[in-house]
Amino acid sequence: SKMQSARPYNLCQQTVCIKSISFRTKSIVGYTELLLQPLTPQLRKVKLNCKQCTVYSIWLETLPDSRGHQQTAMEASFAFNDPTMEICRAEMKQRNLAFFEQRHELAVGSVDPDSNNGEILVPLPQDLWPAVSQGRQLRITVEFSLQQPQAGLYFCSPLGEDGEVDMRSAHCFTSATGNSTRLWLPCIDSCSELCQWRLEITVPEDMVAVAPGDLLETVYTQDLQSKTYRYFLAQPTCAPNIGFAIGAFELETGPPLSGATASYFCPPPLASLMKHTVSRLPDCLAFYESLLGVRLPYGSLKLVFVDQAYETVQSYASVILASVSLLHSARIVDQAIESRRALALALAQQFFGCYIGMQTFSDAWLPQGISGHIAALYQRKVFGHNEYRNYISDQMSQVCHYESTRHEVLLDPSGAAGPDKQSAVTPFCLRFPQTVPPDYAAIYRSKAMLVIRLLGCKLGEEVLQYVLNKLITLASSYDPSLQQQPLQPGTEQSWRPAFLLSSQALLDLILALTGKNMQYLLDQWVTQPGHARLRASFSINKKRNLIALEIRDDPPVAASGGGGGGGGRRRRYTGAVAVSLQELDGPFTHTLKLDESAAVSDLPCHTKSRKIKRRKVLLSNGDELEDPDLGKLESDCSLLWLRVDPEMQLIRHVEIVQPEPMWHLLLRYERCVASQMAACRALCQPCFHSRETWQALMEVVRDERQYYRVRMQACYALCMISGPLDLLEPLMAVFLSLFGAKDTRSVTPANDFSNLQRYFLLKEVPLCMSLLHTAQGVCPPEVPEFILNLLRFNDNSKNIYADDYYRAALIESLFRTVSPAATVTTENFLAKLPKPIAALLEEVTRHMNLEKLMPSYRMVVTVKCLRVFRKLQRTGYIPADIGIFKSYAAPGNYIDVRLAAMEAVVNHIKCAKDAAALAWLLDSTVCNPAEEASVRHQAVAMLTIQPPFLRRKRGQLDTPELVERLWRLLNTELSADCRLRCSVASLYHLLYGRHRPKCTPLPENFLVLNVREGRTKIAQRAPTPTPAPADTDDDNANFGLTGAGVGLGSSGDEADVDDDLDIGLEDDYEFAPDEPPIDEADFVWPPDSSFPAADAAAPAAPAVAAAAAAATPALDEEMLDDGDRDAAEDDEDEIFGYSWDNLPDC
Repeated sequence: SKMQSARPYNLCQQTVCIKSISFRTKSIVGYTELLLQPLTPQLRKVKLNCKQCTVYSIWLETLPDSRGHQQTAMEASFAFNDPTMEICRAEMKQRNLAFFEQRHELAVGSVDPDSNNGEILVPLPQDLWPAVSQGRQLRITVEFSLQQPQAGLYFCSPLGEDGEVDMRSAHCFTSATGNSTRLWLPCIDSCSELCQWRLEITVPEDMVAVAPGDLLETVYTQDLQSKTYRYFLAQPTCAPNIGFAIGAFELETGPPLSGATASYFCPPPLASLMKHTVSRLPDCLAFYESLLGVRLPYGSLKLVFVDQAYETVQSYASVILASVSLLHSARIVDQAIESRRALALALAQQFFGCYIGMQTFSDAWLPQGISGHIAALYQRKVFGHNEYRNYISDQMSQVCHYESTRHEVLLDPSGAAGPDKQSAVTPFCLRFPQTVPPDYAAIYRSKAMLVIRLLGCKLGEEVLQYVLNKLITLASSYDPSLQQQPLQPGTEQSWRPAFLLSSQALLDLILALTGKNMQYLLDQWVTQPGHARLRASFSINKKRNLIALEIRDDPPVAASGGGGGGGGRRRRYTGAVAVSLQELDGPFTHTLKLDESAAVSDLPCHTKSRKIKRRKVLLSNGDELEDPDLGKLESDCSLLWLRVDPEMQLIRHVEIVQPEPMWHLLLRYERCVASQMAACRALCQPCFHSRETWQALMEVVRDERQYYRVRMQACYALCMISGPLDLLEPLMAVFLSLFGAKDTRSVTPANDFSNLQRYFLLKEVPLCMSLLHTAQGVCPPEVPEFILNLLRFNDNSKNIYADDYYRAALIESLFRTVSPAATVTTENFLAKLPKPIAALLEEVTRHMNLEKLMPSYRMVVTVKCLRVFRKLQRTGYIPADIGIFKSYAAPGNYIDVRLAAMEAVVNHIKCAKDAAALAWLLDSTVCNPAEEASVRHQAVAMLTIQPPFLRRKRGQLDTPELVERLWRLLNTELSADCRLRCSVASLYHLLYGRHRPKCTPLPENFLVLNVREGRTKIAQRAPTPTPAPADTDDDNANFGLTGAGVGLGSSGDEADVDDDLDIGLEDDYEFAPDEPPIDEADFVWPPDSSFPAADAAAPAAPAVAAAAAAATPALDEEMLDDGDRDAAEDDEDEIFGYSWDNLPDC
């Protein structure tokens, strides 16, 4: 293949030996052996990937062969250079992101193993040239150590009472993001280089080492103080799928999984939770094996739960690393659903992602999409068809929203090889995982899953399953002995393509098995970015009994500044569109051909007349509707409602223009939950606010046969329209009846969550009630009074399930009822609080006290209480002091609590423009290498969601010092953590754009010209990139012992242009100011600490209000005018559509 030919050798086997590990110094020492098979007699040098490690020596030896050649060994010289350690040299004065992104791409490409590059260059001594030309295998031994790693390998080393590392809970683990194996192991860090692996890990005698492959033996060292775990992985695997975990884990052996042994590991205090969490994993594996028609490709499966996890789940070959936040007991309902989804995806990745990999990173959509698709099918089996369709609809909405407001997602960027073509899609490079931001990667996975689902819709589910079965069967027929057989120069191993997926290989297999050419599907959704935005409208010709239907693909309205994904640049969808017309005689589906402009068609009405009485109406799912109430639908209209793409066989956003009575009928009688949810959202439009709409929504809320998510969405819609219609009192009566209460002061019955659908509805109703507002914009006093009573008299004594999430939802509801204060006071504020606010503060403080005695699961109650405190600060009821949030954000608190406190600090920074608070956040978290990786990443994500300022709204926080601080993070300090580096790049772009920050001075020697328009323009000359170093025979041509930025061109200072002065210069990558609201559920920070952990560093809860008053300095009038008070009165955080009080979409 192309990638194999670029590398003049194949890796046959790699041995990894970790001889010692120290949790005190956070270091490992070991060596690795790589067995290479030359593919060309002219092989003169070998390049390896290696970052962070200290390499002591490299030995080369040629192996003996059958012709009598003896083994030859010698120590080799080597050169090391990592250009990603410093993207832009220190003498460069540029600070524009465009130049950084360009150099970052060149730096990553210059060490890309698929282009036969690497950080380590090993020239072959001349004494070995004859053996290499004869095709003899070459063994490379690298001795290395790793000390204080910044990424790739993470140590969780809690301190005991004596100040030393507590070895009873210490553990370490690797990360699996952006080809990160090179961060802890010298290797060929390519997804296309497969080989067998041997791993030997020596650990203290009371610890366990978990690694890929089958455990061959465990032997003690001579001093009996340590033991060595030896693993062998026979299945060919690439280096990115190799990782391990070491720690004092509790082992739980599960029942055999279709012949494979199952082992589960976790920190000792959490063993009881782990047993329940993994109880459904055998059922999940059995479903996958039945679906794919094959068994688990590995002889063992190890699942390890770790603290401070880099991601929620990470999949390696036969090993899954998961966060302890997924562990839960049988009494927890909400987390059980999320844990099953996460573990199901990780298990699916064992088949596609670990066993069947990708040829290049451009083919990453295949394993990611297939694993996501079969995991979604498992959700359909477990949670039902309604939940599955709602899940697909949600994923599609997220993809369309991201592409409309941020960047269009290109699944296969191999066609956009040039920088000009690629920059038309995204401003960052898509060819390497190290340059892709994490938010883009998440949407990429969702879109890949949707495309594989579309492929299944076109082929048929059974045919797609047959294709997937064939992919794994071809790989399973591989004979491991073939890998060790020496090859003649110029030949390659024939078994490799079976383990590597590519777009063309999939198309060829489908064509061979089914005779269908699916190239058009990939051309539509894979090699081109974007989605369809369909707008359907119709008119009825009563005389001819026809429906004149028009469907257009309208581009989204270009946001101010451009989001990088919308506007006129987006291509239009052309192809078939299915339309379902629900008539009295039943549903009728028509297929329209959409061209570049629109699809206009006259569709016949099959129902001749409504005068003929019909007792039954056939629905799309086969149900028959008895004597439906057609309401105010026109008497001579036989069309009940219209649906576009009812089976979701396109990646699209649909807008349908139809009369209000049709939306009512669709909501009442249609059984597709995605269509019902769309009807609820459509009826929220002001043009549909009527008593008939209110009645239709109320009917759905009361109907227990309706899907619970539809009822929840109908509750939100009712709250949106009840205020303008002056129907708050009857709505309150209905909500109270759901709780079994007659009025707001009634004592509700004890909790009974045995009916889970009713539980989720009851948890959501208070959140809906909190959105009710009078004409003055104030929440009716009955609402907080009722919610407070629900909290006060909450009785969970006889309930089999915990009520932690229920109480958290009630506190969240109180949070949303708070309206801005009429006046802001900083002295003696407790005595001046209104009675409702005083009662709210007292109840929230009481629950904070209870958390100290009886912590809730994942401290969810404390998280919501902190949000209430911040809301009271922002609305002017209590002084805006962040001291309490700093104490809760300190290490030692549970991770969810820390992130909630940081979120409050970020919101304070945005509102009060507090430079000291921003400096504290950067010092303690973002710029602190000792902080948890996930916490640093989430802190940057929070700043991106709620930025302290925007480049078009400069403020007192926009300083050259902040520019330099973020630039140092980008340029050098985050060279190891590519995920965090890309996140900081997104934040940097948000604050300063892609050109020079306005707060920094212009470079010297710039020519400024006066133009006729009366403005000043600086001549811009784009930097000329220097291509990656050529692969020459000069061993040290492109490598040096020190220095970074090899082959990356000049400083490019001449390209620095003030975008404020450049006429017509607009950014192609900006957040839209009128972006729709973002659901807060999309930004729930994943916990990474062991559960349960009471807050040790936080102050006592009863003293929260008093401490805030005592520690708060007096606020001047300017801060109040520009800070919390105005932020509360304005449309909160409208820049990003993010609001603390936004309306979530169920």
